[in-house]
Amino acid sequence: MRGRHWIGLAALVVALAVVAGCGGDRQAERPAIALDGRTVPVSELIFEYERLHGVDQWALADEEARRDFADTYAKKELIVRHAQEIYGPELTGEAASTYQRWVNREALKAYRESLQVDPQISQAEIDSIGRGLKEQRNVTDILCRYQEDAEAIYNEYLETGRDIIAIAQEHRARNPELVEINERGWASKPMLPEVIGDAMFSLEEVGDVTPPFETRRFGWMILRLEGARPVDVDWDPIELRAFVLDMRARHELARQAAELEARYDFELVTENVPPVQRRFGARFDSINAADSETMMLSDSGSDGQTPPLHRFSEEELALPLVRWSGGVWTVEDYVRSLELADPPYWPTAGGEEKINNQIERRMLNWAWVREAKRAGVLEDSRFQAKMRREKDRQLVDRFYEEYLERYGAGVTDEDVHAFWEEHRDDYRTEDRVGYGFMRFPSDARDLAFRAFDLLQQGTTWESVGAEMQHVDSRVIFEPSLRPTAGPPYPQITEVALAYDVLPDGSPAVIEPVEINGEWVVLRVYSRIHREPVDFEMADRFVRRDLQRLAMEDSLVAMLDELAERYELKIHWNNIL
Repeated sequence: MRGRHWIGLAALVVALAVVAGCGGDRQAERPAIALDGRTVPVSELIFEYERLHGVDQWALADEEARRDFADTYAKKELIVRHAQEIYGPELTGEAASTYQRWVNREALKAYRESLQVDPQISQAEIDSIGRGLKEQRNVTDILCRYQEDAEAIYNEYLETGRDIIAIAQEHRARNPELVEINERGWASKPMLPEVIGDAMFSLEEVGDVTPPFETRRFGWMILRLEGARPVDVDWDPIELRAFVLDMRARHELARQAAELEARYDFELVTENVPPVQRRFGARFDSINAADSETMMLSDSGSDGQTPPLHRFSEEELALPLVRWSGGVWTVEDYVRSLELADPPYWPTAGGEEKINNQIERRMLNWAWVREAKRAGVLEDSRFQAKMRREKDRQLVDRFYEEYLERYGAGVTDEDVHAFWEEHRDDYRTEDRVGYGFMRFPSDARDLAFRAFDLLQQGTTWESVGAEMQHVDSRVIFEPSLRPTAGPPYPQITEVALAYDVLPDGSPAVIEPVEINGEWVVLRVYSRIHREPVDFEMADRFVRRDLQRLAMEDSLVAMLDELAERYELKIHWNNIL
């Protein structure tokens, strides 16, 4: 939904603070904007323009468009500088926690990307995996937390010859939290963790049982073969190669996670989990919630905005919860850490096993972030630029919301409705298209049509895209973009808007078309047509637009004053 196009300054100032990163070394860049203690390089201006208007659009922008954008961006910088003066340079309270969660999430993402390697896979390996996909096994597994339980079950089976599942059920009846029995269903070896796949496919006859073996995540396991069958599948070579590459990437990430767990050597102190289960679980348990001892629903801090430390006694907070190679996490450490979990204060509820899994996942994620920071991700100049822009966004959001509130009190319901009646057509939804594309250089027309032919033959979109990039590294492949009316690729979007999905709702693949001198294969998977919006849906957008109008003159006057106070300078010779 969009408001009136001339309500631009305030909205664009805020939009410009929502940043994903910027390219280039700030120290080596030519300055575009300078003011008291802040310098914006030309590369950042270009990055932001193309983020809002589309890839490669700066080069196509005329002098007027560049001037308008630089002027607005300078105003955003003035507000950031002014907000720093009002609130201080550092974020506080919930904003600081939100910012730190963002830093952790982005650092982890960057670190994992840095660990990824392009696996070197021979055709013989691909063929071997393809053969493995043509056979499936079905097993029942017996999971034991401790080795002695698994060996006791297996030894009794060897000594008595009784049904091993019946033996396991007896052990489970005595220790339900130590033994678990599952029917896993059909699976092929390449789809399984290596240790489980090797054990499963070592079984030959139905009823055969493996000796106990240790797994990374499931404790000790015993398998009984229930069935074996061939699978009649004829993989397309391109699709099989893409599948193997994806599988190897997932296995590599799992291997790195296993190494990380081994290095940190986490050990959950299970006898101290019950207080965590009780204090968190009571929020979703009507019986415990009614118990005044739990203090769950009525006292301060239960709103999800602050760490729920009040739910625990001092003795409970001091209990060790997780031991690791570098020390101990107490219950208090764990609860405080949830402020930086993503999402914060996840609903830790359920039985002891679920609580255990949640604590273990939290610790592993904490370890990943810790490794990312130790690897120097935060010191990278590009990442520091992203951090600065995210902090700016938090400051501008706070300033903008508080400033806007001053002008909202005078906007009445009658004003909102009258404005709606006059401008209701401006609140229609736009035509949007969801699509993906392969973009080929001008001299690769034949390759573009080869890709189109493969798609017509039924080869998957992802497989053809991967193969085209393998054949020619210049090919740009975007598997799917969210429904859009313009950016990030406005010229391609304009062409895509001329198409719709097929009558049965499946994606439409468009024959290669020339766009800006390059050959583009489009796949349109979604089409949303322009629709009217009723007042109930538009109310809050109309009200916000009227508030922006009320504050616009005041904001412009304030920015003129700030430009003089902070000695704003725009280096037009570097921009135009």
